[in-house]
Amino acid sequence: MHSQSKTLQTINFSYLVSLLLPAIVVERLCACYYLKDYERKKRSHISFLILLTITSVGFLLSLEYHRVDSTLALHISMLVINLTASVIILVIEKYNYRKLRESTNLCKSRRGYSLAERFQVSENIRTCLMLKSVVNCVSIFNFLSTVTAATDNFNLSILWTNAAATVFNICVLTYGSLTMVVLYLHTEPFRNETRRLLAKVMSHHQY
Repeated sequence: MHSQSKTLQTINFSYLVSLLLPAIVVERLCACYYLKDYERKKRSHISFLILLTITSVGFLLSLEYHRVDSTLALHISMLVINLTASVIILVIEKYNYRKLRESTNLCKSRRGYSLAERFQVSENIRTCLMLKSVVNCVSIFNFLSTVTAATDNFNLSILWTNAAATVFNICVLTYGSLTMVVLYLHTEPFRNETRRLLAKVMSHHQY
């Protein structure tokens, strides 16, 4: 029973190690790199590699979490990774604003921009602005859940240990629920696909 519980705990923690924010950053970096045809040309391998990477890294981190004596280094690493991702999102936004100014001011631009490139720059800016709410939501709950989970490494009273565990559980529950709501409200493709799937399920149940 103990072994099974330990396994379930290990698997569950792989989902708690949130790598959503770095995944968003990598996807936006790809959009900047493939500026000419990112929206037009499907590159399914990018999404596949991102999902495979965050799943594999999350699982390995969850195994490491239960193997090491002190998990403080893991928690600090996750904070640094997510803080870096938040900063990169802002840098990407400023970079695309600069590209937009260059593409609209042809006299000062060192090269010409195609219509597809200008569209992609505008789309990158729109996506960055749209993702700000998602990024803020993810950052806050990543920080709170990581800090409260890190209290296991300190000799605290049972009161503070239980309080930290309670805050951690609330953060994880709220994070898992609220992130999807924020994504739904601020991401039109996600919203449209969700509505399409719900309509399909409802129509299926009617027959």
